[in-house]
Amino acid sequence: MDFGVTVLPDPPFSRWLELIQLAERHGFGYAWTYDSHVLWQESVPMLAVAARETSASEFGRCVTNRATRHPTVLASA
Repeated sequence: MDFGVTVLPDPPFSRWLELIQLAERHGFGYAWTYDSHVLWQESVPMLAVAARETSASEFGRCVTNRATRHPTVLASA
């Protein structure tokens, strides 16, 4: 069985990354965050940096609003 953690992408980014790294050190295999260009920091670059700064975690977004995020923009990201 594998476990994951969800961390809100609230500023500062450095704290968000620390929590993802802490979760990885404690054996969590997945890290999730939310996507809202209005409420939080941009999730795609944050997840890219988290992937670079960790070694074993898998990443994803929990929720994306189709009304405010066009599918082609998400695909491009």
